[in-house]
Amino acid sequence: MITVDAIKKSSDTDQIPLKWVGMENVMLPVLFDWNDGKSNVINNVKTNLIAEFDIFVNLVNPSKGIHMSRLYELLTQYTLNETLTLAGIRHLLTSFVVSQKNLSTQAKISVSFAMPVMEQTLKSEKFYLKTVPLNFEFVLADGVVKTEIKFKMDYSSTCPQSAALAHQLTIQEFEKQSTMMTAAQLTQWYSQRGFVATPHAQRSELNLAAFVSDEFELRDFAKLFLGIEHSLGTPTQGIVKREDEQEFARLNASHLMFCEDAARKLTLFLKGSSWLISGQGKVSHLESLHSHNAVAYFDF
Repeated sequence: MITVDAIKKSSDTDQIPLKWVGMENVMLPVLFDWNDGKSNVINNVKTNLIAEFDIFVNLVNPSKGIHMSRLYELLTQYTLNETLTLAGIRHLLTSFVVSQKNLSTQAKISVSFAMPVMEQTLKSEKFYLKTVPLNFEFVLADGVVKTEIKFKMDYSSTCPQSAALAHQLTIQEFEKQSTMMTAAQLTQWYSQRGFVATPHAQRSELNLAAFVSDEFELRDFAKLFLGIEHSLGTPTQGIVKREDEQEFARLNASHLMFCEDAARKLTLFLKGSSWLISGQGKVSHLESLHSHNAVAYFDF
């Protein structure tokens, strides 16, 4: 008969260190204090979010296992009593290691949630919310915490080659008609006929992973997000009135881009950010011309 004491006895396998031991998919409510830098719109608003945590420590000293319940208890105490901040989670990493009483030297926390970002329409001056799925991973090793952010965002892109070809067809047809019509007739013809051809455009995606500095906080994300949208020039919209849709079409015509163009624009912007240390990005143009995607990867 196997007893509890027999199970607890050390064996040769207990000497093997393990990289990470802990829990995944721990769902907890968190309190988040956010604003988007527009003091006339929103300021010091606290929102309850549901966050998903993965919590780990390494196991380096001989033991059957870690004190897993201590990790869960520390995490729930934090989420119940404090507002979610990156600095708070970094402190929690140290508490994780201390809780294991010399069994561990490193800790890792991953937290995922949907971040609210306040946006404004292009022309009609209305406000709406976007939610951005965010993941932060914190790793404490050798006394240093590294923080990585990962997220995906949409933008619009219009193909420069397609725009040029559509423009060429329109000019050819216009020149053909102009030999037979007065200026007034041409204007009437163009208003009735419209475009001979239209360029293809598509919703596009940026996937970003970057190590952030210790100065970066959750409240800074909206500024980073809006800065990325501004660098591309063609953000997707929430509320859309007629004047907003017209402005959206104008912006797409003013910011024609292949996936290579988008990747280079983003590289320049992200390299200039004081919050970001280094990272990798991927842009995907979900082609309306092809059944495949046009993709570019970049580092910064």
